Amino acid sequence: MAECCNGPLETQAASTRTRTDDLTANRGIFMVHHWATARSKAADGVSEVQSKRDKILANAARYLQVQKYDRAIAEMMLLLEDDPQDTRTLLRIAETYVKMGDPNNALDAYQQVADTYKAQGFQLKAVAVLKQMLRVGPHRADIHGDVAQLYEQLGLNTDAMHHFQHAASLCQAAGQTRQSLEMMRHMVALEPDNVANRRSLAELFVQNG
Repeated sequence: MAECCNGPLETQAASTRTRTDDLTANRGIFMVHHWATARSKAADGVSEVQSKRDKILANAARYLQVQKYDRAIAEMMLLLEDDPQDTRTLLRIAETYVKMGDPNNALDAYQQVADTYKAQGFQLKAVAVLKQMLRVGPHRADIHGDVAQLYEQLGLNTDAMHHFQHAASLCQAAGQTRQSLEMMRHMVALEPDNVANRRSLAELFVQNG
C-alpha cells in the first residue's frame, strides 16, 4: 500500500529534477555561447586596432622615406593617443625630430622615454636613452646629472663621478651655483676620501657665502 501511495510522488520529483537539470544545462550552454561571442568580439577588436596601427606605421614610414618628417610625426602622434607611454613610437619621434634639426622637441620626446623606463625600474634602459640625449644636447648639465644619479644607483661609481664632474663644470660655467654645489656634494659623498673634491666644495661654499 505504501508503494502505491509513493509512486506518483516519486514520479513528480523525478520530473522536477529532470526540468531542473534541463534548465541548468540550457543555462550552461547559454553562458558558453556568451563567453565565446565575447571572446570573438574582443579578438575582432584587437585585430582592428592592430590593423589601424599597421596602417599608421606604414604611412609614417612612407613619409620618412621621402623626408616629409612633419607628416611622419603627425602620423606617429596618432599612435600615442591610444598609448601615451609607447616608448618605441616616442623613440621614433625623437629620432625624427633630430633629423629635422629640432633638438628641443627631440629631447622632450627622449625625456618621456627615459622617465617611463625609470618609473618601470629599467635604469640601464634609461641610461641608454639619456646618452642619446647627450648626443643631441652635450652641454645639458641636467642630463649629465640624471645619468650620474642612475649610475650611482647601479653602483657604477666611476661612471657616476665622471658625469657629476661634467655637470658641476657646466653649472659653474653657466653661473648656476646652487646646482653646481649639489653636484659637488654628490661627488664628495661618492668619494669621501678625495681631498681635491672636498677642497673644491669648500671653496665653492666660501665663494658663495
